[in-house]
Amino acid sequence: MAISPSTTRLCTYCMVVLGLMLLWPGAALGGLPPTVSVPGPSLGTLGPDGQIVLRPPRAAADRIIVKLRPTVSPGQIRPLAAQAGGEVHSISPDGALMVVKLDPGTTLDLDQAIAAYEAQPEVEYATYDLIAYLTLVPNDPEYSKQYHHPLCKAPEAWDQTTGDPSITIAVIDSGIDTDHPDLAGKLWVNAGETPGNSIDDDSNGYVDDVYGWDFVNGDNTVEPEPDGVDNDGMFGPDDTVNHGTFVSGLAAALGNDGYGCAGVDWGAKVMTCQVFPDDGGTTISVILEAIYYAVDNGADVINMSIQGGYTAAYDPAIAYAYANGVLVVVAAGNFDWEFTDDSLTWFSPVCNDGPNPYLDNYVLGVAATDAVLDGAPEP
Repeated sequence: MAISPSTTRLCTYCMVVLGLMLLWPGAALGGLPPTVSVPGPSLGTLGPDGQIVLRPPRAAADRIIVKLRPTVSPGQIRPLAAQAGGEVHSISPDGALMVVKLDPGTTLDLDQAIAAYEAQPEVEYATYDLIAYLTLVPNDPEYSKQYHHPLCKAPEAWDQTTGDPSITIAVIDSGIDTDHPDLAGKLWVNAGETPGNSIDDDSNGYVDDVYGWDFVNGDNTVEPEPDGVDNDGMFGPDDTVNHGTFVSGLAAALGNDGYGCAGVDWGAKVMTCQVFPDDGGTTISVILEAIYYAVDNGADVINMSIQGGYTAAYDPAIAYAYANGVLVVVAAGNFDWEFTDDSLTWFSPVCNDGPNPYLDNYVLGVAATDAVLDGAPEP
């Protein structure tokens, strides 16, 4: 695994992640589901004031993710779901994954539902739809000085090229302020859509997805929507509302324009894939849909400044991106953490490196440091 050899220390702030650069129509449930506690280690998160906060693992209470065997035909999928006590909510374009919505009247808990599906010969495994979180950005005003550019040798690279407008970076995050001056002209535009006609012109399953898609609410409004409420009881109201805009700027903000900050690639376009609300976490199934969407709609790079407990549920979508030549860049966490060969120390999606995690390299996991190469905060 590229980011988990023995005793390798990896840690990241999302600001450094981009220093390198589903077709599931109608899948959105219209907001995030209720959640329940599940077994597993707590996830460490770095708060905006530098504090370490541990989040206990949680999962969607009303659904699970099921990995199907390659021999399963499309006609078998829905009867299989019904037989095991649920209904198909969505199926990935490659047929590898289905999200199963559990019957509200069922007496099965999540573990019993997972066991029922794994007992079916057509199922490779079933798992929780875990909650994942953004790697938060500290509110330190020194961030605006962008010390990461000289550390990653960006000025030397700009002597050779300042970017390529043919490159599209899918930012799977909390949405983007489409009117931000530093992103003017930098947004990916779906050439197959006619804006505002309420028709799925390109037949990709998403109506009027001109700049991308909001996978949380199931619409084409990709701008963050702050409500002034601390919905998750962590870090205050709307604590992630600017995250996607910030990350997009780090990747592709206009450079040498006398305004704001400079991105790494001054030419690249940003495809908006909103998977997080204004604060709090999101489900893996929402993130998976966004990965498939990004690949199928022409992204060259996918960035995910996302961290959650380790789960194999990411594997098929990341393998799909890899097979289609899409570079997947993922934050390795935002505090000092020791990844080892023991999977109990791994996080997702940064550790979902391929079928053989000790040799494959499907994910570019990015570590972080401060301005003096002193590493990230200790937990």
